[in-house]
Parts: sequence; structure tokens; C-alpha cells
Amino acid sequence: MKRIPISKALILILSFLVLLSIFLLSALPKSLLLDRFLTKRGISLIPEKVEEDLLGVSFRNVKIFVRNDPLAMFDILELKLRPIGLSLSARCGEGSLEGHFSFWGSISLRMRSLRCLESVDLLEGDLMLGGEGLFGRVSVQGLGLRGFRVDKLNLDFKGSRFEGAVESGGMRLEGGGTFRLRLDRLEDSEVNALFKGKIGSLSIKGRLKSPSVQMR
Repeated sequence: MKRIPISKALILILSFLVLLSIFLLSALPKSLLLDRFLTKRGISLIPEKVEEDLLGVSFRNVKIFVRNDPLAMFDILELKLRPIGLSLSARCGEGSLEGHFSFWGSISLRMRSLRCLESVDLLEGDLMLGGEGLFGRVSVQGLGLRGFRVDKLNLDFKGSRFEGAVESGGMRLEGGGTFRLRLDRLEDSEVNALFKGKIGSLSIKGRLKSPSVQMR
């Protein structure tokens, strides 16, 4: 009986595994698996249309809820499997959100002219989350904080700390604070910040979903 060389055997095995992987990926109901994954974390997607291909899924006119509270609405949201992770791309009007989730645990986000978030008029920035914390810069316009209206908020994140400035009602306050992220329940992440100006100060403490906001 003729023996097959080891090199050819390995090629045959790898070819079979690749074909099997392609078959399994094409057969998996990606939107259903994603829905189950997000639902366990309190996140719901309600799209008008869902499209799937070999390596990803896209949603058209999709509404996003967190614990039954509206978070955002995108014209299109796409998730794609990449060689070293998962990519995210979303559009709403002229605004865009690009993200990458690495298999090694890092997350990067790029936000441009986003106007489709609840309680926020405009969001822009670049963020990177890794083992050493959160880094990057975010600019927010038209943010409501439990009865306090923020016209503009600029923050620089440096690991577990941040600093920046708040503009509201003609006042400018500067300061910063610390935070503790909970990726499994982002709304339960904690913040402790103090911003000061010439005629007052703004204190923000507690969980993101219901922080204590005091203006003095």
C-alpha cells in the first residue's frame, strides 16, 4: 500500500479543517448567537432587517436598548470576524462608529459626529481599552446629567483616571477624577469626579446609571 507523505497528509488535514470551518461558519445563525450573547448582558437589538454572510452579520435601521432603556439607533450596524478579532462598523446620518475587539482582550473605538445617541447631542473621540485601563479622548455636546445640562464636555482618559473640562450655562469648570469600569454591566461602572471653576464646582459620584450630581 502506497504511503502518503507527512507533508501531504498535513495539507489534506488543514484543507479539511478549513472547509469544515467555512461550512460551520456559513451554517451558524450569527444573529441568533449574537442576540443570546447580548441579552445575557442586558443589551437588545431591534432591527428592521438582518443580513448574514460567511464572516459577519449586518443590521439595518437597528434600535439598541440597555436594560430596556433606549441607547441609540443606527442606519446600519455591521459585525465582521477578522483574523485577530471582531470589527464593528456603524452609521447614522453623517456620523460613524468604528470598533475592533481583539481576541487578546483589547478594545478600540473611533467615534465621529455621532448624533444618534439618547441624551447626547453629539459624540466624538478615540478610545482604547486594554489591560492597563482606558486611554484616549472624548468630546460630548448636549449631555443631560440628572437635571443638570452640560453644553460641552471634554475628557482625557489615562488608565483609571481622567481629566478635562465642563462647559454649562456660560461657566467653564476644570478637573477630573477616577472611574472603575465593569464591562459586563457598563451602567454599573463607578465614577468619582470633581470639576471646579471661578464661581462654583460640579461633583459627580456613583454608578453611571444613577450618579449623584451636585452643583455648588
